[in-house]
Amino acid sequence: EEEGEEEEEQGSPEEALQQLIDMGFPENRAKKALSITRGNAQMGMDWLLEHEGDPDIDEVLTEDQLRQMEQEMDLREDEEGQDQQDAVERLMDMGFSEDEILIALENCHHNFEAAAAWLL
Repeated sequence: EEEGEEEEEQGSPEEALQQLIDMGFPENRAKKALSITRGNAQMGMDWLLEHEGDPDIDEVLTEDQLRQMEQEMDLREDEEGQDQQDAVERLMDMGFSEDEILIALENCHHNFEAAAAWLL
């Protein structure tokens, strides 16, 4: 259910593209940013602002580059999932309930130290 809500907040790929175009970004750059950020308009805008001076910003990504980026993002997500699992276990060892821990991690953007401080 939460995933559906998250997708709803992001909107459709067409809406995300239109948002970036409406902000004044060229369509080709907006499409590239959305490819890189998996269709997230906010992250796409952040990427565009961060990379606007890149000499290759207008170059179209190749299929190989897109595949490689997808694999890297999947690896990063796997590592983040493992990090959260480790954080939950460590905090449970400190005597907190799993429900409390998940709320703390969510409120602290999945930062272990901040979640521990929030729980204390």
